[in-house]
Amino acid sequence: MGSTPQDEVLSDANQFFIETILKNHRVYDCFSEIITSPTVADKEGRLRIFPYHGSKKCHLMAVIFVLLICASSHSKQGLVVKQMQDSTSEDVKKQVIIYIGDGGGDFCPTLKLKKEDHVMPRKDFPLHNLILKSSVPIKPEVHEWSDGDELNNIMLHLIDPLEA
Repeated sequence: MGSTPQDEVLSDANQFFIETILKNHRVYDCFSEIITSPTVADKEGRLRIFPYHGSKKCHLMAVIFVLLICASSHSKQGLVVKQMQDSTSEDVKKQVIIYIGDGGGDFCPTLKLKKEDHVMPRKDFPLHNLILKSSVPIKPEVHEWSDGDELNNIMLHLIDPLEA
């Protein structure tokens, strides 16, 4: 019997923003974990955003990265790289990662992906341009996208075989 895919959100945005979007699109319950900066409304009703300081699964610590271009371990990119480096169990090694990004800081985690994984850079944004110009081989399959509809169609195409 196959295992159920665990979909997680790892974002450098914030909890309120991510949860609002997921709930609005009725997909909040599709994710097992949201790893992002926590938020709380204060007594005056203002949203307070706090820095992400780790979780049981994805804790922050001093990390020596193989590639010097990697972002600090306090960023989304550093957390992704750390999770990939810490992946030791056979179940985790069998997982397929679909990495969506647009910034230059998303390049380092892209280099850590396996050939079975997928990277989805936003067309004509820094990550896409870095991939196009890279002298380092990009192992995962690259799926560029320009707008939300295109991103959605590609995601549906990629996720369907994973659930089979």
